[in-house]
Amino acid sequence: EGLSGRVAATGQPLFVPRLQAEDLRDERVPEGMPFLQHYGPHSVIVVPLGVRGRVLGTLGVMREARGREYSVEERALLESLAARAALAIEDARRYGAATQAVKARDELLSVAGHELKSPLNALQLQIHLLARMAREAMAVDGLAERAERAAKAGQRLGLLIDDLLDVSRLSSGRLGLKREEVDLAALTRELVGRMSEELALAGNEVRLLLDRPVSGHWDRLRLEQVLVNLLTNAAKYGAGRPVTVEVEAVGPVARLSVRDEGIGVSPEEQERIFEQFERSASVQHFKGLGLGLWITKRIVEAHGGSIRLASEPGKGSTFTVELPLPA
Repeated sequence: EGLSGRVAATGQPLFVPRLQAEDLRDERVPEGMPFLQHYGPHSVIVVPLGVRGRVLGTLGVMREARGREYSVEERALLESLAARAALAIEDARRYGAATQAVKARDELLSVAGHELKSPLNALQLQIHLLARMAREAMAVDGLAERAERAAKAGQRLGLLIDDLLDVSRLSSGRLGLKREEVDLAALTRELVGRMSEELALAGNEVRLLLDRPVSGHWDRLRLEQVLVNLLTNAAKYGAGRPVTVEVEAVGPVARLSVRDEGIGVSPEEQERIFEQFERSASVQHFKGLGLGLWITKRIVEAHGGSIRLASEPGKGSTFTVELPLPA
């Protein structure tokens, strides 16, 4: 609004050799009117700070017109200064973004290296023990258990690597969806059954509320990823208390909710935990890359849906996913 707003909106410079208070009476925002009424007419130039087709702001000067009005040459000089200033501002912004990207990359490499090393060491140890036991005897007590531990360590390593690959796909907009007819209720029951051992080890009893089929045109594997992330999150932070999983059709959407009774998340952190490499300050001692909820949100949004969190410290968390149903 006002003279500067007009320049910012149009991208065109404003050059008034002799601006008087009466000239501003019809302006929606008559900025400077009391000043002009008191000091008399002033010469005014306002130019846009424009770069690469965008207006970042404006640069304005004014002086008493009774002395000497601004000339066309002075207007050209101010436009030249504004162009250089705009380039400097844009370069500073780009440098800041690049610095943040490099910092994020370095943090990722540091955290990823630490997190990938643990399951890899466990995997190598189990494989070494398996090889030694196999040499000693073809059938030794504990051989199957060792093999199972090695498989689990390899599975965790694979999941971490998949998360890192998804970061690349999502950042470059290459997350393709292979849509098919999927019953979300049946998929949830299957996933909970598949993760029953992991949930039991965490001490979580799972209550399923799946009254009837809820079908839509979604990517099965990606929805499995969403469910695994939410259930793993509930097992990790649920403090060994019951977890309730509910799937229902509510009007035009399918609603999936995963509710735990664990440590909860403070209000000021509830948006932040959906960001890349972010976790709640109260759970920093838990392992993880801080990518699960970020990936989950991007997958849900790619389906045209939404995810939200309702939580209170010490009283658990409820993650609610809504996906559009066929018309």
